[in-house]
Amino acid sequence: MKEATATPAAIASIMLARNEISSLGVKAPEACVPAKEFINKLLKENIFTST
Repeated sequence: MKEATATPAAIASIMLARNEISSLGVKAPEACVPAKEFINKLLKENIFTST
């Protein structure tokens, strides 16, 4: 599990760099990160697999 602790933050950072998150200012992630796109990117990283 420790391999996945930084994955959500890394994905959000990439989304910010690609202007996929356009909201400015300090906000809760659920208020500015597009949920479907974010979850799809997490699924592509296979961090939801059981061991």
